[in-house]
Amino acid sequence: MTRHHQEMLKVYRLDVVIHVQNPDRITAFLASRKVRLPTGMSPIKEPLTVEDRNKVLLDNLTFGEDDAFEGYCAALREEEKLYWLADTLEGPGLSVDLREQLMRHQIVLVEKMDPDITLAHLSKQKVFTEAMTEYVSSADSREEKNRRIVHLLQSRDDPDFFTFCEALRENQGQAHLWDLLQGKTRSEATGQQVDATGHGVDSERMEETQREDSHQVERQPAETPRSHLAMTADGGAIGDQRREGEPIPMQLSLADPSIRSGTSAVVRTGLPVILTVNGEVDDAHWLLNNESLPLNKGIHTRTSGLTHELEIDNMTSDLAGTYTCQGTTPKGAMLSCDIKLTLLDPSPSLSSS
Repeated sequence: MTRHHQEMLKVYRLDVVIHVQNPDRITAFLASRKVRLPTGMSPIKEPLTVEDRNKVLLDNLTFGEDDAFEGYCAALREEEKLYWLADTLEGPGLSVDLREQLMRHQIVLVEKMDPDITLAHLSKQKVFTEAMTEYVSSADSREEKNRRIVHLLQSRDDPDFFTFCEALRENQGQAHLWDLLQGKTRSEATGQQVDATGHGVDSERMEETQREDSHQVERQPAETPRSHLAMTADGGAIGDQRREGEPIPMQLSLADPSIRSGTSAVVRTGLPVILTVNGEVDDAHWLLNNESLPLNKGIHTRTSGLTHELEIDNMTSDLAGTYTCQGTTPKGAMLSCDIKLTLLDPSPSLSSS
């Protein structure tokens, strides 16, 4: 199986686990097409739950040939009637840079986007198939529709991403989201927000907009550093202060819980912080000092494929401590990663600079 097809199965793994109702019928369908998988073609019955059987089938599928992927998509259509999921898996997929750009702003898009206008444009321009459009429309809330739009958009090609941006730009009420995806920032010289035409927005409007949309961290000054944390595959940590416009470091990987990762970083008060973890786990969740995350503190989490992120809008003293990302592998093993954030006390030299 090609690496691209393997990646698509990983990105949409949770969708398969949730929506496929009868993995044994899919296995039988593949057998009828003489598709060979590493474990043979007998129905998978040892795991007790449907979800577990889906996970085992996906794990086996990724080691198959291209005919395994093609047969699986055909089975989704013929056996499960999940036309939208098959259409999604067969998509070419966004390039890495555009996918990261999209997911970096997922929170704001889900909260602020008009799903009906956006979906109508994507459907008209053939970005989404009819089945994908129906799946998005079937969501029972505005936010869920937006989440599905962003999630499915990852499976489309790069020109489709710019069609999506065009849909935001053409709708006056969503133009600020287009600006966000284009990386619009304040003019450092004037302290004003620069809009799409290059005209400044006065500071009172800017402050009001920031209060209303605290998640738009790109509205920080162009030279304001954002705190990111990275870890190498062997657990070595790298803490850095990244300036706007510089590449985001590679994400850290989940480690065996018997070897605590012990990653640490020093961050400044008032700055946004993003912690990013890579790992093939289900039900990824975050803790702060071994307790649930505090509510209403400007902390947001999101998962896309193998990437799990925690974003802090503004770092404060009560948010310092050890953050733990935990999850369970497809085979049931628990993995976790610790990240200790320490607050940097501002010194006179820092505050005067």
